[in-house]
Amino acid sequence: MADMSAIELLYIFVGPPGAGKGSLSRFFVQELGFQQLSTGNLCRWHITQGTRIGQEIDLAIKSGKLVPDELVTEMVGGWLGEQEARGLARLILDGYPRTVAQAHALARLLGKQYGGLHPRIVRLVASEETIVSRLANRYVCRNKRCQMVYSAVPGSGLMPKVSMVCDKCGEEIVRRSDDAEEAVRERLKVHRTHEAPLLEAAQEVGWPVSELNVERSPQEIFGELKEVVGLAE
Repeated sequence: MADMSAIELLYIFVGPPGAGKGSLSRFFVQELGFQQLSTGNLCRWHITQGTRIGQEIDLAIKSGKLVPDELVTEMVGGWLGEQEARGLARLILDGYPRTVAQAHALARLLGKQYGGLHPRIVRLVASEETIVSRLANRYVCRNKRCQMVYSAVPGSGLMPKVSMVCDKCGEEIVRRSDDAEEAVRERLKVHRTHEAPLLEAAQEVGWPVSELNVERSPQEIFGELKEVVGLAE
């Protein structure tokens, strides 16, 4: 069993696309020393690297099937092990778990590998119109190994220092095709279908859940979230 002290804090950000999970994670990484996992980015990395997991994910996607929960959990477990080996103790999961099955799989993994480490769920809440507006102004680094997220929403302060060039890796930033309004509204329907049972499953396995209204600037949200999770100075 892994040393209980190896991973001290584990947060899971739950919310619809465009709620600001990536932006909040960035603040936690830059100011509080966290490391963030975006399962979408990790899936893309495995696919581009041609790993066994990447090949299985790619096959599922090309076959029009859902990526098996067991495969996603294996991928996340590998990432957690890598962070532990690097001595990183503060972690954020963004985009996982998405389903009840994944929540229970993660609980089993944490119980087996980390002595029952209990993550804290932070649910980000915003109206559908706010989400549509945000995603209409979202840009993503085209480098699949980076995938840094930016926002052109006025006052967000989340565009790169050099116009349309990623601060992190220097690649061009672009709009995603699935950020078009019709596609966004369909993704929100899917999210609502899964979110309620996911939160119920989290409570069943003993993970505390906090709610945060994100109809404000990222800086204001970050300030309140630090208070909510007890990390304010």
